[in-house]
Amino acid sequence: AESDIRGNWLGIKPKSWARACQMLILRKTARFAVLELKLSERYNSAGKPATFSRVGSDSHLVEALTSSAKASLETLFALKESAERDAELLQVSEMLNLMGEKSIPCLDVRSPAEFEKGHIPGAISVSLLDNEERHQVGLSYSRQGKGPAMILGMKKAKPKLDRIREKACEAAKGTRGVIGVHCWRGGMRSKSVAWWLRQSGLRPVVLDGGYKAYREWGGNVFTERPSPRICIIGGRTGS
Repeated sequence: AESDIRGNWLGIKPKSWARACQMLILRKTARFAVLELKLSERYNSAGKPATFSRVGSDSHLVEALTSSAKASLETLFALKESAERDAELLQVSEMLNLMGEKSIPCLDVRSPAEFEKGHIPGAISVSLLDNEERHQVGLSYSRQGKGPAMILGMKKAKPKLDRIREKACEAAKGTRGVIGVHCWRGGMRSKSVAWWLRQSGLRPVVLDGGYKAYREWGGNVFTERPSPRICIIGGRTGS
């Protein structure tokens, strides 16, 4: 694969369209390439998770996150880019299908207050930031901008990474490492945690749009389907 990647992409003349598609699956990077799989390819005919391979790794980012030194803004932006690039996104119906029929666990990495306010039934609360930390990061973002907020967020989240990995590994026993992850909008929190779990040998999938997308999906269930009809009965003793 590395020889193909390092070759002249403009000069490649594949023998068939099938070969061309195979070549396009690999990302155009010299050192790191990710083999991307569709959801349908995650499960074999027996309904069990299929294996997939990842070419290369972001070892320099792992070292930065596991060291006691303060992560630089450059490192955090590199992490964000890698996490967004590698994220395996699922729609709400697909994630619910995995959680139901396949018994795949799903981690909710939002704060405890967000989880308490509402969550997907069966989701496991593994907070990346507690309530106060999330408030502090939000204030930093509004007052100082994205960069300082990212640095503060990593400072608060870094001590929790090992605990999150341990909980994820425990939850993913029996699923061959496949595990769901979501936050509020399917942004940096869930994708960063998914990236971290991937480096740990797990195979995370991220809910596209996060819990917000789940709320919208739940509302559409009642507006798009004509039945069953829901009636609210009111009276003097309540409704």
